[in-house]
Amino acid sequence: MLLSYVKSFLGMQGDRWDAQWDMFSAFLGTILTLLLFTNFHDKLLKRQAK
Repeated sequence: MLLSYVKSFLGMQGDRWDAQWDMFSAFLGTILTLLLFTNFHDKLLKRQAK
């Protein structure tokens, strides 16, 4: 019973790795944001400190 429920729940998404892809996409977005905006953020903090 439980196994069929799990399979039907996973089947609702259409992809059994949907949650993992979501987490991987969030991870990549975080890394990309850090790489792109770290210098900008540091410059703003230095400007505020003056």
